[in-house]
Amino acid sequence: MPRWAPVAGAWSGQLLTESLVLSLSGGVLGLLLAAGGIRILKLMNPGTIARLDEVSLNGGVLAFTLGISCFAGLIFGLVPALQAARPDLQHALKEGGRGSTGGGRRQLRGLLVTAEVALSLVLLAGAGLLIRSFLRLQGVDPASLRSTCSRCASKSGTTGRGI
Repeated sequence: MPRWAPVAGAWSGQLLTESLVLSLSGGVLGLLLAAGGIRILKLMNPGTIARLDEVSLNGGVLAFTLGISCFAGLIFGLVPALQAARPDLQHALKEGGRGSTGGGRRQLRGLLVTAEVALSLVLLAGAGLLIRSFLRLQGVDPASLRSTCSRCASKSGTTGRGI
């Protein structure tokens, strides 16, 4: 066994642990924000949102958040941990640069960073659209919606009882 093997194993374990701690912290922070958002939404409710009193964070939401947080921590921590466990010392010595890494590792690391940034931007855009839609929905008069829906129902020949 090479002399660097125990050190690399310790580094890989530390990288994986750090990634899991960060992802679980993010999941807990997300749950706290969700709980606060639900509480604020219930306080702001003008009475136009149906069944808002039934909205809550249940066990399924908690389990899903825990699962996604652990999955993300494992995925984004496992690749650097595996790379740290098997360093390519011969290739690094041949290149001779300070802090140089292999081209394949650099590409993989760049790909992971790109994927993380892309996913965060998609989530940010989705959250912005959701907030904008909610704010626009708050400005809609429910009485005008009811009359519009009943007119549509009478034109199509349905009774419109469920509206």
